[in-house]
Amino acid sequence: ERALLDAVRERAEQREEQEKKRKEREKRKPFNVPAGQNVVNLNLSPDGKYVIATITEPATGSKNTIVPNFVTESGYTEDISGRTKVGDTQGRTRLTIINVETGETKPIDHGQRLPATPATQRTEMNATEQARVSIPTSRDSDRVESQAKAPVAPKDRDVQLSQLQWSEDGKNAVLSARSADNKDRWVMLLDAATGKTKVLATVHDDAWIDGPGAGTLGWLPDNEHIYFESERDGFAHLYSVSINGGEPAQLTSGQFEVSDVRLSADKTKFYFIPSQGSPFERHFYSLPINGGERTRRTGQAARVVSLHQSTFFSR
Repeated sequence: ERALLDAVRERAEQREEQEKKRKEREKRKPFNVPAGQNVVNLNLSPDGKYVIATITEPATGSKNTIVPNFVTESGYTEDISGRTKVGDTQGRTRLTIINVETGETKPIDHGQRLPATPATQRTEMNATEQARVSIPTSRDSDRVESQAKAPVAPKDRDVQLSQLQWSEDGKNAVLSARSADNKDRWVMLLDAATGKTKVLATVHDDAWIDGPGAGTLGWLPDNEHIYFESERDGFAHLYSVSINGGEPAQLTSGQFEVSDVRLSADKTKFYFIPSQGSPFERHFYSLPINGGERTRRTGQAARVVSLHQSTFFSR
């Protein structure tokens, strides 16, 4: 009889334990995405505490360009829908941090704000307003003075975030930010616990921020420095910068541009293709990760076509 009672008690305790675990699991809040937006990537932090979600929102009210397709099965010219023009409304991309344990979410704050401008005040009054203020009171004066002194909160600048990359030791993450007007680009360090960012490097161009290496971003093996490309001297060159601050160090220089940057397997050197010498002939070069002398790896007659895990040459 006692054994039977013990078995009943154990089953009751197991049910209570399972119910407790179920309630703990259900504490995690669901991650809901508004209609019209899409989650296109989920990036788990190395410590398993956070998921960084990349969320895109297509442009609304914009018009796509049309490319005519003349060679068709029907024999008639057909339209191919292209992208929107750069001056039109563009789609948006944002990054959100999801706490794995609780489901709490935080948007990543890029920290870029538009300068506050004084609010436009209407100076004309209708008849009712004129009658009401024909005999101003001290309360009216105080209200007008308070409104005039009220600060205007700065608005967030329209910035696209992308290329989130964790360091090999899993302690830090960097990302690339680009203004929607294509005038500024930033390399930022992310604090995943708060969603705040710190600018490590800034690139500005009054015309258009771009270049063959605009998408270059990665960690160096010390987990304290990152590398990226910038046109700050007029040509697309390779730079490194410490996550602890300081000015970026230029690793390549000259009247040529660097593209297809890769770290070697042992992470002691960069491989890249510069436009050095001639725009019609490209060669494969290497460079120590701390800068120094470039070494050409291809011969006189070779021309690099592509630089990936497999490199192709033409002669």
